[in-house]
Amino acid sequence: MTGGRNPIAQMGCNSPVRDKDLSDAAMDLSRQQVDVRYLGRRLENGPTVGIQGCKHRCGQGDIAMSLTSSLITRVLIVRVLTALLGCSVLAACSSGISSLPRLPSANQAEYLLQPGDELRVSVQNVADANGTYIIDGSGAISLPLLQEVQVAGLSLRSIERAIGDGYLKRGLLKNPVVSVQPGALRPFYVIGEVNRPGEQPYRQGMTVLSAVAAAGGYTYRAAEGVVEVIRNVDGREIRTRAMEESIIMPGDRIIVHERWF
Repeated sequence: MTGGRNPIAQMGCNSPVRDKDLSDAAMDLSRQQVDVRYLGRRLENGPTVGIQGCKHRCGQGDIAMSLTSSLITRVLIVRVLTALLGCSVLAACSSGISSLPRLPSANQAEYLLQPGDELRVSVQNVADANGTYIIDGSGAISLPLLQEVQVAGLSLRSIERAIGDGYLKRGLLKNPVVSVQPGALRPFYVIGEVNRPGEQPYRQGMTVLSAVAAAGGYTYRAAEGVVEVIRNVDGREIRTRAMEESIIMPGDRIIVHERWF
């Protein structure tokens, strides 16, 4: 750990045990254990030893028994506190990213376009409709001879059908042929334990692994199997855990967590 950071707090987990108090107590008891061992070594150098607060000279056997009992007590306490601290960390980990739903694999996902995405539209026999469109804040695009067409939340193929149906229902085309291709899509973001965190350009078919590679790869501190993806779905942020083969989408935020073990 660096910079005195609390790994449990950083992961956003609420632990039932105050790990800082446990850690401080364990360190203090460890120092006391060292002091007791030092006193034990002093005992070996002479038949008797003066103990502060004693008005008589104690026998070697009495001192050894007292030191042994004290040492055992302290060691047991240190071990209990260390175990509690370890359980606290493990509980925080298990209640954090591992409990998130999994992101779908690449062959299961289909990108649904959102406001800010760019589309290239081609409509056969309607030359004026051919061009590049940016989905506005209401989730629509405006084409010649048509009113606004709601496209946010639709796949490319669904947008083609929506545009074709619009021309068909208005009697403008008998057999509309529409092609919609992605233009400039929103960037995604990689933060955490990567070498070049920040905004990255999106390319179709990108996975978590290719996204991390675009951000310079993992740092030596990265927990490579613990990748979190935050995605906006219907105006809500959804947190998921992702495998390296999981597909990413424009606008995703990918968080590579730090490894603690």
